[in-house]
Amino acid sequence: MKQKRKLKTSKALSSIAILEGIVIVSMVILCLVKTDLPIVESILPEQLHGSKEYDVVLDAGHGGFDSGAMDQNLIEKDITLQMSKQIGKILERHGYNVAYIREGNAIDWATDELSDLAYRVEYANQTKAKLLLSIHVNSEEVNSGTCGFEIWGKGSDAIAMRFAERILSNIDTLGYTQNRGFKNQDDAPLYLLENTQFPSLLLEAGFIGSEIDAYYLRSGTAQKKFCEQVAMGIMEILQELEEE
Repeated sequence: MKQKRKLKTSKALSSIAILEGIVIVSMVILCLVKTDLPIVESILPEQLHGSKEYDVVLDAGHGGFDSGAMDQNLIEKDITLQMSKQIGKILERHGYNVAYIREGNAIDWATDELSDLAYRVEYANQTKAKLLLSIHVNSEEVNSGTCGFEIWGKGSDAIAMRFAERILSNIDTLGYTQNRGFKNQDDAPLYLLENTQFPSLLLEAGFIGSEIDAYYLRSGTAQKKFCEQVAMGIMEILQELEEE
C-alpha cells in the first residue's frame, strides 16, 4: 500500500475545496482501515457454495483493469498470476485444497480498486480457509537499485507471524536476492489483510525495476524454484496447524 490544487480566495471556491478535501480524506481512510464496505452484486464462483473445505486462498494481485507495476517489459498482474498458478499446482499435488481468487487476466467483478478489494475480501471469507497468501511485486518511483522480497502481515497474529517466517526462510535458501523480512501491517493497515477473517499475508516477491529480481520474476526456471519454496513454506505451516 497527490495533487494539490491551488485555491482562490473566494468563499464559494473555499467551501468547494473543503468538501473535496473531506471526500478525498474519506476515500483514503476507507482504503486503509477496516470498514464495512458493502459488496455490490458480487458474483462468487459456484465452487464456493458447496461443502468443500479449503486449506489456502491464493490471491494473484491486480488483474483486469489494473496492471499493477510495470518495468523492464514485465507486468505485475502477469507475474502474480503465473506464481499463483504454480504455487497452487504444487499444493494440489500434495493433496491440499486451493481457492484461487483470480485464475485469468480478465476480471468481471470490478472496474475500480475499492470494489475489487471488497470482492477479494468477500471471496476469501466465504472459503473459510485456514490461510491466505496475496502475491504482489514491489516497485519504486525512482529506481535506486533496491531489491528483495518481503512479507506484510499482522504482527498481532501469532499464526500469521509463523506463516511469514516459514515462507521467508524457505525463499532465502535460494540466495536470489535480499530478504527484507516481515513488515507489520498493523502500522499501515492493508484492506485485504485487515478484513480477511483468518491468518493472511501479502508477499512482495521482488522489485520489478531491479535487474537482480527480474532474473527470477521473468525466468521460467528461477521463478519455478521461487514458487516451490513459497509452496513449501505454506505446506509447513499447514502441517503444523494440523498437528496442533
